[in-house]
This record gives sequence, C-alpha cells and structure tokens, in this order.
Amino acid sequence: MLGTYLTGLTKQGLNQVRMHYGIQGVSSLKKQELVDVLVQQIPDKLANILYVMDDTRYNIAKRAAERGRVDKLSLEYHRLNYFQELALLIPSDEDGKADLVMPEEIQQAMKRIDRSELQQVVARNTEWVKLTLGMLYYYGTLSLSELQSRIEDYTGTNLDSKEYEAVILQAALYYDDIQLSPKRARYQFVEDWEQLEKEQQRRTDLSYYPFTKEELLQAGEVDFVDRTPIYRNFVKLIRNNYSISEEEADFIVEECVISIRNGKNTSELFKELQSKIELDEVELIKAVMEQSIMLHNHTRQWTLKGYTPNQLSASRSNRYAQNAESKVVSIHSAKKIGRNDPCPCGSGKKYKKCCISKEQLG
Repeated sequence: MLGTYLTGLTKQGLNQVRMHYGIQGVSSLKKQELVDVLVQQIPDKLANILYVMDDTRYNIAKRAAERGRVDKLSLEYHRLNYFQELALLIPSDEDGKADLVMPEEIQQAMKRIDRSELQQVVARNTEWVKLTLGMLYYYGTLSLSELQSRIEDYTGTNLDSKEYEAVILQAALYYDDIQLSPKRARYQFVEDWEQLEKEQQRRTDLSYYPFTKEELLQAGEVDFVDRTPIYRNFVKLIRNNYSISEEEADFIVEECVISIRNGKNTSELFKELQSKIELDEVELIKAVMEQSIMLHNHTRQWTLKGYTPNQLSASRSNRYAQNAESKVVSIHSAKKIGRNDPCPCGSGKKYKKCCISKEQLG
C-alpha cells in the first residue's frame, strides 16, 4: 500500500517525503528507485517523526494505527496534507467513504515503538508547542533562541536547541499560527514582523510582560482568543444594534484586536469598522468610538511586548510609559469634538457639517 501511494507521487513529491524523514544521498535516483528506497526506510525512520509530534498529531496517528483509518472530513485541508506528505495517512475511497487509511507498513512500525517512552516525549513536546504558541500570540515575534530560553525558565529544564527547533519546525507545518523564518518565529497575523522586531528591540527599558505558565498554555490552545470583559462588551454592543450572529460579531471584534496589535490607531480602526457595519446614527457612532478606544487601551499589544496601553499608563514611574507611543487614548477627549474638527465618522467633512447637524436635527 505504501509503495502504491508513493508511486503515484511526482518526483518532487517523493523528495518532500524524503526530506521529512531525513533520508539523504538518494535525490539523484530515478523515480522508481527512490520509491523502493522510501518504502524500505520510512518504517525504520518513523520514530524520528513521532518523536517530534505533540499530542494532537500523535493521537491522530495512534487512532489511525488502531483503526486503520480516520475520517477525512475530520481534518482541515492543510492538516490532512501534513499527514499525507509524511505518508502516514493516504486517501482511500473504499466502500464509498471519504477516509484516510494508514499504510500497513506504518501500522506495523508503530507497534514496534516503545509507547511509554514516546508518550513522555510527546507530553514534553506538547508543552513546548503550547508555550511557544502562547508567547507568539501575546508577543507577536521572538527569536527561536529567546523562545527556548523562556521555555527553559517556565519548565525549569534545559532544552537541546536542535530538539526544540525540530519540534517547532514540525509544529509550524501543522499549525498556521506558527510562521518561521531563519532563526525566528512569528504569529501568523503579524503583518510586518521585521518592523515589529525593530520596535521591540528599540524599547530596551521595557521587559516582556511576565505571563504565568498557565496563561501561556491557555493561549497556546488552538483557536484561542483573549476575550476580555472589554472585548465581550464590544461584541454585545454590536449584537444589540445589528441583526448578526454572535459568531459574526465576535469575528468583527477579533479582527479589531488583530488590527490594534498591528499598530492601527483608533481612527484607522473606526474606518475598518465602517466597512463591516453601518454607522449612520450619532449615538451609535459615539458608542462604537467609545468601545473602540476601550478595546485599544485594554488590548495586549505586540509592540508593547504583551502589555496593554492601560497597564503602561498606570506605571508612570516607568520612563517608557511616558513615551507618546504608549499613551492611552482618552475617551473623554474623544467625546469632546470641536465644531471645526473632522467628523469622527470618517466622512472627511467637518463635524459641524456632518454628524453634529444630524444630532441637532434628532
């Protein structure tokens, strides 16, 4: 079965499989010769792949080994592709079911591996991956050496850099949230990681926010969103004024948080909101502006190394907190709009010729 699957791949596809397993010195072989080598060596090198997995991927592989197959529809496309590139799960249309089957050669190889030792390594990898994901979620970007150092602090253990990098490299192939460049990792929604790195390095007198290990492990869960009370209030405001689902309202606010973390100010944030929801009533405009400012001030920002502007503003003894970049936007000043000021609705008109006239008419 493994040979049949590999024969159906292109030479490029075979080389991808080969590189995953670290099989060297065979790239010049003809296609069928390469297939024969892979069929022979993949089962022997399977442990190399399993020993860099976290519990999510290992449990999928273990279940497939026990049952012989998994439901194709239970995996997202890129995650399905991960297992196919490793030749661990291959497509099958037997009995008309959209299943993925594990080749018999792989099943037998898994039975020969010491599961007690493997499960300990998988548990360790899982902690590494979750802590990495959690730090990237809150800090945006860190070098692999910084990530390793911080994980050592959180776990009280010394990490082998090659082992850690191998675990994170495989995790990045499976989890979209981890994006890798040479010696550096970033969260998937960071728009300009090089600029972010410069901003963080420039703030030498600001340390990274000291999250607890539990907070990072929680943030490292798949699809985690830090839904603070301010976040939930914004979702509630949208739900109360528009005929949309809670999921849709939540998605709008989540996108606002991502924009804030990428350095968008409240004016830019308001314009983004205008493209998503209709803002044509003065009182609603004011309420949305107020919530936007509150969200901005209470969102943990990447350039602020995981702090919120509100937290830095409360620490006036910290010289950095007095810089213009960390100033909290005042809701009260935002409410006091001069007649000749630009209208906050973003129309480009003066306030007196736009929303203020609507307010007076109301």
